[in-house]
Amino acid sequence: MTARWEPVVAMAATPREWGQALHRHITDHGGARLRGTVLHPDDALGEDYDVLVADDATSFLTHRLVAELPRRGRCVLGVFDPDDPEGKERLRDVGATDVIERDADPDELVGRIAALVADQ
Repeated sequence: MTARWEPVVAMAATPREWGQALHRHITDHGGARLRGTVLHPDDALGEDYDVLVADDATSFLTHRLVAELPRRGRCVLGVFDPDDPEGKERLRDVGATDVIERDADPDELVGRIAALVADQ
């Protein structure tokens, strides 16, 4: 039996519901492997993963950090509040690889993560 490949995800710490829902979904249903929670930019650079998932309020998400991640074979999926247009703009400004609304279904989040890795 061949093991199924799953992208490895690091999640920036967030108190928002989408983060808890994604964590539960990955734990319960798979589709990705959760490497851990990123609390500091050094963690984002030091861990081994495919996609960093972070929201528009992630304090350490800077243009410099996001520019470095692709050089290390990683990409960034930014999660934003659709009621706050500045959040999506901030994620685009720092160079997030792709963005998704925070109320997206966890299956959709996992699908977007897999698509980002497939496009690398």
